[in-house]
Amino acid sequence: MLGLCAFYAARGVPLDALAAATPVERGFLAGARALYYDEQVAVIQTAIAGLFPEGGGSHGE
Repeated sequence: MLGLCAFYAARGVPLDALAAATPVERGFLAGARALYYDEQVAVIQTAIAGLFPEGGGSHGE
């Protein structure tokens, strides 16, 4: 619960609303947070892959 509060409070969700959430709502919020993190990882991986194209071979290979 503390992790959900930290994540959503930083995004402007009042803590009392999070504390009053049902277990089903908390599960939904946890799933949405997991999707957010998965998407952030994909964005960062794509950005890094763009910096290092495959087959560059600029080191005399």
